[in-house]
Amino acid sequence: MQPTGGERQTGGTDEAVPPGRMVRNGVIAALGRPPEFYDITVRAVWENHYRVNVLVGPDPTSIRIAHSYFVKAGENGDILSATPRICRLYA
Repeated sequence: MQPTGGERQTGGTDEAVPPGRMVRNGVIAALGRPPEFYDITVRAVWENHYRVNVLVGPDPTSIRIAHSYFVKAGENGDILSATPRICRLYA
């Protein structure tokens, strides 16, 4: 599988959720929602391996990376491991 640089969904109601979306959801569920949360980026590095950055800031001109993880995911996007380990830091 070639890195895609992001996630794509072609549409349709019966399609599975893309693995990148499942990784994103898994990271925010494990970490919690940081103050001034802006977004989470998920980039495919190679098959089932992703770079995940948690972005925070009050507006697009002042965002910063608050947390960054290298994530190995299962075929359906469930997180198998992360470096550094994802710990619950926020409610």
